[in-house]
Amino acid sequence: MKRTGRILRMLTAVCMLCAVVACGKANEDEDLEFTPIPTSGPSQGADNVPGASYTPLQTKKITYYTLSENLENEETTAVLSESIELTPEYLVRYVVGTMEDVAVEVGLDSVTLEEGRVIVSFTSGKAPVCGVNAKLEEEILDAIAQSILENFSEYTSVIYRVEGAAYSSENRSFELNYVYLGN
Repeated sequence: MKRTGRILRMLTAVCMLCAVVACGKANEDEDLEFTPIPTSGPSQGADNVPGASYTPLQTKKITYYTLSENLENEETTAVLSESIELTPEYLVRYVVGTMEDVAVEVGLDSVTLEEGRVIVSFTSGKAPVCGVNAKLEEEILDAIAQSILENFSEYTSVIYRVEGAAYSSENRSFELNYVYLGN
């Protein structure tokens, strides 16, 4: 029995030694430097040397308003690709999407443009029309309106509606063409 225990301990020690040696080998391989193999044929002359070409990403910075973790209106910035056409509809959808980060799901029906005005229509079953208190409703409406007016000088007012009709929520109501915020 003593002999079996001794053999078992020796085998365990040998296995541990092999593991330590194997780990050391793996680290040695990390120091090797690899040279990439060219995929194209040899160049013929200095004028035919292929060069790296890329198009740098052009960006634009926008300021918008969203909800903070305290569910209060806060100003923030975003960097968008220059290839994105910034329209009032895109911006409203962007702002509404950022509100989902703080678990506020805004029901957006449509965004239309009419004679220098942006008309934002909400769905009746979601925020800001239902399920929120008056303070949060105001924060949502302010964030959207301020974002529009800050980024589009050609639009001077924001009107809110619910599914195309006059805005009416659990907390407030406006006439059909009531200007919520304007310059």
